Amino acid sequence: MKRSRDPILQRIERDIQRGDYALARDRLSSHLATLGYEPERIARLAQICFDMHDLFQAGRLWLVSNAAGPHVEQAIEVFLQRCGNRPAVAASHLPRFCRQHELASYPSDVQARLKARGLESAVLLPATRTAVPQSFRARIVEKGMITGCLIVLVLGVACSVAGAVMFIGWIWSLFRL
Repeated sequence: MKRSRDPILQRIERDIQRGDYALARDRLSSHLATLGYEPERIARLAQICFDMHDLFQAGRLWLVSNAAGPHVEQAIEVFLQRCGNRPAVAASHLPRFCRQHELASYPSDVQARLKARGLESAVLLPATRTAVPQSFRARIVEKGMITGCLIVLVLGVACSVAGAVMFIGWIWSLFRL
């Protein structure tokens, strides 16, 4: 990885220099979760996993990265074999930041790799739904009911306070006579 002015990437490199690969992996994984699909950084994360001797994790990440080489192909094969060479299972193991909505969003070498393994449609994110989910509607109704109850409660307290003030005024007027 090139020298970067990005403080997160600098911390990751310092973690690696100290030999703390687990912290570097976690830090880079979190960074990618907020950043999104970045094939070079995904390849770097895969290399960290490979350096930790975790071929499964390295393979799942290298599958959608632009890295190449015999060790990359070996790790991808380990990953796919552990997934039973089933595209849906392999896709389910990919982090969300590795998945795109369309195949054209991947670099051409990644597209070729996915097509060669029959994964081109399995790794794609499902199309977003335009309909509002039922659970969302239920939450809106629930929040409306809670808001209505709070309004009734506040009005009840206000009326009680107003009634108490009137009662105290009435009692006060009786004693003044």
